Amino acid sequence: MKRFKNILCVVSDVDCHDLVDRAVELANNNQALLTIVKVIDDVSSSPLVRRFLSHDELQSEIINEHKLQLENLIKSRCENIVAQSKILIGSSFLEIIREVIRNNHDLVIKK
Repeated sequence: MKRFKNILCVVSDVDCHDLVDRAVELANNNQALLTIVKVIDDVSSSPLVRRFLSHDELQSEIINEHKLQLENLIKSRCENIVAQSKILIGSSFLEIIREVIRNNHDLVIKK
């Protein structure tokens, strides 16, 4: 049986513990790299951009918040494997496809 070496786990909300646990188990069993990503929308259409914050400031704050959530999720589960987190910005299906092509993932796990 072919082993997976580069696994992409796509999470959509904070209640994704079962999905991440399964991805960690697969990565551990296959000695694979695990990348956990979350795709968020671009904030350029938000009314907050024009009123209170610049586009870059608002986008940076949102990215940092989501990145912190992912890192906490990884920290508590990924002790025996190599894992990383990424925040992707844009259309979910396009960004997932781009991530797979850019980094040669051989398995995508999504709820």
